[in-house]
Amino acid sequence: MHKNRLGKTNLNVSFAGYGSYRVSNRIQEHHESLEYALLNGINLIDTSSNYAEGESEILIGNVIEKLSSDNKIKREEITIVSKGGYIQGKNLQFVNEKKIEGIPYKEIVVCSPDLQHSIDPDFLSDQIDLSLERLKTDYIDVYLLHNPEYFLTYTKMNSLTELRNEYYTRIEKAFRLLETKVEEGKIKWYGISSNTFGANSDKLNFTSLEKVVEIAESISKTNKFAVVQFPLNAIERSNASTKNQNNNSISFLELANKKDLGVLVNRPLNGIVDNQLIRLADFEIKENISKEETFELADEISKLENDLLNITEGIADESIRNNVTDCLSLGKILKDNFDKFNSVSHFKDLRNQYFIPRADYAIKNLFESNQDNKSIISRLNNFAVHLNILLDSFESVFAIEANENNLELHYEMNNYLDHQFHSLRLSQKSVLVTALLEEISCSLVGMRKTDYVKDILEIPDFQKNDKIRMYWGLN
Repeated sequence: MHKNRLGKTNLNVSFAGYGSYRVSNRIQEHHESLEYALLNGINLIDTSSNYAEGESEILIGNVIEKLSSDNKIKREEITIVSKGGYIQGKNLQFVNEKKIEGIPYKEIVVCSPDLQHSIDPDFLSDQIDLSLERLKTDYIDVYLLHNPEYFLTYTKMNSLTELRNEYYTRIEKAFRLLETKVEEGKIKWYGISSNTFGANSDKLNFTSLEKVVEIAESISKTNKFAVVQFPLNAIERSNASTKNQNNNSISFLELANKKDLGVLVNRPLNGIVDNQLIRLADFEIKENISKEETFELADEISKLENDLLNITEGIADESIRNNVTDCLSLGKILKDNFDKFNSVSHFKDLRNQYFIPRADYAIKNLFESNQDNKSIISRLNNFAVHLNILLDSFESVFAIEANENNLELHYEMNNYLDHQFHSLRLSQKSVLVTALLEEISCSLVGMRKTDYVKDILEIPDFQKNDKIRMYWGLN
């Protein structure tokens, strides 16, 4: 796999890294995908203390331990990037327990009842120890402050100047702590992951790389501040070219390159516009069908559901009977909410998390109360088959629309890619156009399925070139 130097760390990392935002030690498929990635050339893993309530780090630790003990990989060949800052779930409980014990952390930013944030040195020190324990390793290669700009978003002060001065004071204190962790051998390098590195400099929660570098250099000329992470994709291209450093004369990427910093890209396949997620991928079309035809299928499902409502009286428990009755309305819900499904991914999530569980609940309870009635069992099987057809049809309509919208992205990327890459899938092109940039060290891709790993591994070998710079609006 094509590898790049990760800035002044001199680590050689794969052009695509294993993003573990949605992976968990509890899911075997995630074990398999990470093993496959590590055994096929992907050698950078990005995680965080808050991913899957720590289960992401536990998965990584277990997989690396297993493959290392089998002599299939060596720990020193793998670059682990982890992050700290978010306080939610188990972390929130941990922080609250500290408060009850009378030893609360300082400088906590309250974002909502269920979310807090902190880069307080004492908090980060404990977070690093907990991450090391979950990762089953003596050291973390790169440790990042995770979206410290939450302080700017959720803190009120008398003036913007006062707010930003306090922000960078907190970053300095965190950096001083991280330098001591380097001396202790618990981390090798450190940096920041921020969603606002590429924003306009006048944005309230803008994080200035220029200022951050000044802080690191004021602490030590041989500081270990070496890696930055930010979102970049075909939908949010301005993050690469916005001139927001050195009196708005150069971009974040240009300054990062000048300072020899490793640059990690997150969300290369997920663009966000008006708080709406746009998945940069081509989707499988299970059936070539129109919206009108899906509505006809929805009406048929409604008829089948009405037929099943006539047998709910066989359910003895009134509460369960009422729940089953409520669940037998999927045809109407699908039809009435057609325009509210804003993407294929949105529909697939709802299919797995809402529609199928409701159908399963109704079928299970009707089966249990009528299992000796062959006619009813046949009707339940017929309903299950036709509902799956309907769900596939709805998904296909959204996939057809998404793929048509993707054609413009394909055409535009092809203008800046060599002909050999024109037949690639959109997901592959989207990673490639970031990987071709000289300033980018590694693009982090969610790879919780082995097929997602294979999709990246199938990208042909490439050489970085300046042609792609025009696509990103860079000189």
